Amino acid sequence: MQGDSGGPLLALSNRRYVVVGVVAAGDGCALPKTPGIYTRVTAFLPWIMDYIAPDIKDDETNARL
Repeated sequence: MQGDSGGPLLALSNRRYVVVGVVAAGDGCALPKTPGIYTRVTAFLPWIMDYIAPDIKDDETNARL
């Protein structure tokens, strides 16, 4: 563990960055040519929408869920 766990994996989509994964593990800390292990965010979207999204008010963030 190097402290990156839980960090976002971002992808550019329609000129906006979106979170597509969450850092789960890796060999070292973002070393070149070394794979990382990520959790796919879409696999947990139902949970996110049920437990996180209801508590977020529109004026608190400019992010879309």
